[in-house]
Amino acid sequence: MKVATCTSAAVQSALLASKGMTISSTNGFIENEAEKTIDNFCRIGNEATSEIDKLILEMMLNKDL
Repeated sequence: MKVATCTSAAVQSALLASKGMTISSTNGFIENEAEKTIDNFCRIGNEATSEIDKLILEMMLNKDL
């Protein structure tokens, strides 16, 4: 699911960029420099993903079937 979500976001971003649309550096973790934005994105993926995975697994295991 993560791969599909990231792939979809990448395609959507490319389509928006091809139309000249951008995201301001005042939004979220976006920086003025692409490299810093990529670092922030990687940090989210590396540091937050394990907590999200635990939460999703907990939800899946505790479903009322």
